[in-house]
Amino acid sequence: MSKRTVVSLFLPIFIILMGVMLWVGWGWYVVNRFPIGTELSPGVQQALAARGQFGDMFGGINALFTALILAGAIYTVWLQQKELSAMLRQQDESKKESDRIALLTAYTALINAKSTQWEASYKLCKEIQPAMQKADPSTEQAGTLFMMLQAQGAFMSKALKDIDKLSEDLESLVKTIRVSNGEE
Repeated sequence: MSKRTVVSLFLPIFIILMGVMLWVGWGWYVVNRFPIGTELSPGVQQALAARGQFGDMFGGINALFTALILAGAIYTVWLQQKELSAMLRQQDESKKESDRIALLTAYTALINAKSTQWEASYKLCKEIQPAMQKADPSTEQAGTLFMMLQAQGAFMSKALKDIDKLSEDLESLVKTIRVSNGEE
């Protein structure tokens, strides 16, 4: 919590406590000074009337304290709303960033998978070549090996095109993220 929030939370509480203490203290004084059920002399009655009029002068202070409490409560609500909107904005930015990271991770994983496929095809082609060189060209085995080699070559060509396309997409995505982050 910020310092302003702490002050705005405790100021109305402090004012309320002070008002309650004054009200309870005055009540205690009156009850102890003038017990209920006793007959008051005319002089005491006049003194009490004068004190009552004097006490009525403090009605404005009561209204002032009430207004201060209300202002403090409104200020507290305003500050909380402001902090909540800042927190929601930060949460939204964090979600966008985590989405970007997830997208980058997915693209990177896809490129790695395609690269692994290409490497596996390359190794298979390397294994087929010696067997093809040893095979008699007129046999069915040579034809099969040649077709396997041709299929692996086509697969490798497609995998390379896919890797190139994914790499371009990834570079474009990284550039977009940098621009949105204000890095470029």
